Amino acid sequence: MALLLFEGGLRLFAPLEDPFWRERSVEIESYIPRRHEPDFRLEIEPEPGLPGVAGRRVFETNGQGFVGPAIDRQPRPNEKRVFLFGGSTMECVVVGNEHNPARLVADRLETATSTVKWNVQNTAHSGDVSFDHIAMLVHRALHFRPDVVVMLVGANDVNASLRSADYSHGAPKRRHFDLKTVFRLTSTELHVGRLLVGTLTNAPLRFATRDSATRTKYRATAARCRANETKPYDASQLALASFERNLRTFVASAQANGAQVVLATQPHALQVEALDAWHWFGCSGQGRYAKADLVDAMHRINEVTRRVASETNATLVDLAAASMTAEHFYDTIHYNDAGAAFISDKVAEAIQR
Repeated sequence: MALLLFEGGLRLFAPLEDPFWRERSVEIESYIPRRHEPDFRLEIEPEPGLPGVAGRRVFETNGQGFVGPAIDRQPRPNEKRVFLFGGSTMECVVVGNEHNPARLVADRLETATSTVKWNVQNTAHSGDVSFDHIAMLVHRALHFRPDVVVMLVGANDVNASLRSADYSHGAPKRRHFDLKTVFRLTSTELHVGRLLVGTLTNAPLRFATRDSATRTKYRATAARCRANETKPYDASQLALASFERNLRTFVASAQANGAQVVLATQPHALQVEALDAWHWFGCSGQGRYAKADLVDAMHRINEVTRRVASETNATLVDLAAASMTAEHFYDTIHYNDAGAAFISDKVAEAIQR
């Protein structure tokens, strides 16, 4: 009786968000495996000391699940559309919508060409790999008739390669619900179970009626990364041929539909010792790669992007070779406010070439 009363009290006065909601929902015949939901909203509270990012931020999407203004299928008179693609380094969740490349690129283009109304949409999603960008372009973005598509790519394909991702998607992915998973998902249908899971584990615990801002945990993540053993690195692990094939497919699909293509190389601050306390790129539960190995991997994958841009007449924004410094990053791969402004300037310049 006491447990029932406690459960009822939580539901009425302090409902807890489901920590495993992603595992409960399965999309049938989804052609885009990863994307943001329409009208998604997230409040972010940067942890103290996070380089170049301070104060609460809001990241939210429009009715199409993109970061940007409302957009209809058909362009309006004098409207030009730009679609941004990438992983977390283009998504820029932590800096929020105010400093998001979608807004900054639009502002710079509007300033340079006052007779054109620029509608910039950011489709990027954390963790997306080149094959995810193809899916988003072909199955969604092209139906909105973009004039320009911009892809910042590299970091997630390095990670995908090093974990031996199947670029040809030959192996079917099936979800197996073992007894442990069934118990975990069943128990957290109750708010009492969510409270216990959140208290005893690292699962997110958020009360819907309280402050719902998500606090970043990069320092703790970096500390766990440093505690891992170093894994051996072999450059032959990199799926460079598959990555190049995906880039060429992306460029050809966009150009065949009349869009200008801008390819951007992936910048990083892996060699900056001042950011070691925030470094976690290339780490997993199975270990971590040495920073020098990651630098080599990033160089090799950026070389592919440069070559594809040259051979396909795509516009290249060589951010990896640009004068970005430690002041542009909050860890060794992601941009802070200054970094988001820097890459937005470069992308806007490339669109106007």
